Amino acid sequence: MERNGTQQGKIVLGLGNTLRGDDGIGIAATAELAKKFAGRAEFVCTEEMGFALLDYLSGYEEALIIDSICTTGGEAGEIHRFSLEDFPPRANGSAHYLGLPEAAQLAREMRIPFPANVHILGIEISQPFDISPSLSPELKEKLPAILENLESLLRELL
Repeated sequence: MERNGTQQGKIVLGLGNTLRGDDGIGIAATAELAKKFAGRAEFVCTEEMGFALLDYLSGYEEALIIDSICTTGGEAGEIHRFSLEDFPPRANGSAHYLGLPEAAQLAREMRIPFPANVHILGIEISQPFDISPSLSPELKEKLPAILENLESLLRELL
């Protein structure tokens, strides 16, 4: 799913690392959702992060980002809903890394067109550091329910 050059409307951006097992859930889910919701938004999957996301988000009015998340006490497959405002920009230990909040702030300061509304859906995973080209058996089993929940959220947000 590559960008088609259209820079308006809505984008659903699936994030993750497909070589880190369950961290690839954002990409896997977005690829499936694109089959059902084609035409309602542009669907793009990428393993990039931080400042590189500006290339994908620039020019869109609204963005929905689907990624993995690992919280204390969360159940694998649970979906957490956030807005970009839930993650204020902050300094981290590296001058070479920008997260999404810092990239959004940079876009505003440089007057790069950036979505006014950014919705973030985090899919809970329990094994964020596994090295595997596929999802864990636990998450594979839960994938139909995850997709059903995401479809409901997309109907609301798109």
